[in-house]
Amino acid sequence: MGRTRAVRDLGTDENWTVSTGALARATGLSIDTIQRDIKLGELKAARRTPSSHYRVDLEEARRYCRRVCGVGYAQLIAANAANAR
Repeated sequence: MGRTRAVRDLGTDENWTVSTGALARATGLSIDTIQRDIKLGELKAARRTPSSHYRVDLEEARRYCRRVCGVGYAQLIAANAANAR
């Protein structure tokens, strides 16, 4: 099972998972778009929580960000943090 942390605390541990909301914030896409891509197979969900929320492996989140945005997940987080200041 993966562990979930806040977006700002994400590291490089392959066991980390990312929520659809965190991935949506990082990419600038809507949660609905992220969930649709999971259902279409464009993004692989690692698991679902007991409350039926999707979790995405960190490496899969990075792959998705590179494909959708052209940059990796870590770069998106850094850019979002810089823009928030």
